[in-house]
Amino acid sequence: MAGKTMKQGGAAVSSLQLQLEIENGRKTINRLAAIIRMVGDTGVSDADTAAELDAHLGAAYAAASRWLLESRIEARRLSARRFV
Repeated sequence: MAGKTMKQGGAAVSSLQLQLEIENGRKTINRLAAIIRMVGDTGVSDADTAAELDAHLGAAYAAASRWLLESRIEARRLSARRFV
């Protein structure tokens, strides 16, 4: 049942929506990792700019990783409830 929905916190969540979130999370993480590598490879002449880029890209990468993890956990919950 790819389109199965269930209520969670008052909002309907579909397994297809979760699958899309997981795939988008993977893509976001891959893009951020590529940007981090590019910035690291080219370097930044200004130390303050380098620190800001490092902090912001690192935070974005961590947030995307957490989003992906939470989406996977929710997908497992949805999958487990299907068989109960």
